[in-house]
Amino acid sequence: MKIYKMIKIIIFLLCFGSHVAYSEQLTNELWKQYDYIDGISSNYILDIFKDKNGKVYIGTQNGVTVMHGNSLVKYGSKEGLPASDIIKVVRFNDKLYAATRTKGLYVFDGDMFQNLL
Repeated sequence: MKIYKMIKIIIFLLCFGSHVAYSEQLTNELWKQYDYIDGISSNYILDIFKDKNGKVYIGTQNGVTVMHGNSLVKYGSKEGLPASDIIKVVRFNDKLYAATRTKGLYVFDGDMFQNLL
């Protein structure tokens, strides 16, 4: 039963995950580019997802960065993510999921990421 549920989650992530380009538009019509120096977990971005509340989730080579307004929060190995590329990040049923290239699928419980596969 558990494997059936995981397969459904993976299929959903692969088929329905959004790719949304994001930059903060400034008042003088310029765009702000964010990078590692600004607080993103890596300059190697593999996936971007924007939820209905305007939060932007960025899957990178070194973890997940969440942007909300001017706030940046990084999640990585201290929060349970492996040292692996985050190739897909999506919010579904009020949970944040992160798929890695080689270490499986993770879900964020509010404090830590837990491995599902």
